[in-house]
Amino acid sequence: MMQIKQIRVIVALVGLIAALVYLSYLFGWLIVPGVSWISGIVVIGSYLLGVYLQRLDT
Repeated sequence: MMQIKQIRVIVALVGLIAALVYLSYLFGWLIVPGVSWISGIVVIGSYLLGVYLQRLDT
């Protein structure tokens, strides 16, 4: 079970980094085509994976 908790922390950090990248794109600090949908997919995927891992942990 400790391994699942470590994976959950990594997934949460990846989602946080993707959200920060999306916010920097939203405010115009980062202008790269494709950032918005890639970071959106990563945020949604990390959320769903985190929910799944939480169900496995309980």
